[in-house]
Order: sequence, then structure tokens, then C-alpha cells
Amino acid sequence: MDGSLKHEHSSEASGGFEMELDKVVTAIKSIPSTSFLEEAMYLYSVVKQLPENAIVVELGTGMGRCTAAMGLASLGTNRKIYTIDSYVQGARFSKETSKDWSRVSAEDNIDRLGLTGHVTFPKLNTDDPDALLVIPTPIDFIF
Repeated sequence: MDGSLKHEHSSEASGGFEMELDKVVTAIKSIPSTSFLEEAMYLYSVVKQLPENAIVVELGTGMGRCTAAMGLASLGTNRKIYTIDSYVQGARFSKETSKDWSRVSAEDNIDRLGLTGHVTFPKLNTDDPDALLVIPTPIDFIF
């Protein structure tokens, strides 16, 4: 796998954007996380069943494993994932990657998988109570 999956989706049944399940699993496993693979795959299956233009909000991005799962389920649709993490407790260190868990690391993981068109990281500013108003409503699923 070359890192980006955006050109590897092909299935006439789903508008040309259906990934083989083994590639989904490989992509999700490529992101270190405290989340179990089963949790990410469950979220993948839930988001896959949402309306084509669903709005999904995730609270707690971490390195982006669950974010990626939901983003992969959104390929070929107009679904949008808004993922929020303040990272105020400081960056956690991942022994698996020798990287800090940070917003930059999560954004890099989403970009590497070609999911930036489906995933948005709203900028949080604790001085601005309207910071989250960038998320459209209604929200179809919150995790």
C-alpha cells in the first residue's frame, strides 16, 4: 500500500468507491491507538449505514484511528466527519511510532490515507465560545 487509498476504491455497486475490507483493516491498523481494531471497525460499519450526506462528530481524536475508520466509510459519499480534540492534557507518547499524539499527527494520518475531503478538524479556541459553530446541523451521529 502506498499510503494513500484514494485511488484504490473500485466497485460499480457503490458509485465506484468501495474498498475491499482487508484494505480498510490494513489502513486502520496503520494508525497507533488505544482504540481496539474492533471498535474502529464497528464505527466503520455504523457510518457506512448513515445517509449519503450525514454529519458525524467525534469527540476525542487521539491519533485518528477511529476518525480514519469513519472517513474510510465515507468515501464516495458526501458524509463529513468533524473531529474534536483539545489535546490540553499534553501530548501522549506512542511507543509504537515514537511520535507525540497531537493534532498534527492525527491530521498527518488522515492526509496519508487520502481522507482530508471527508474529515475536518475544527480549530478550538477556548476564548471563543462560538468556535464549534462551524459544524453544520443536524448532526446524524456523535461518537
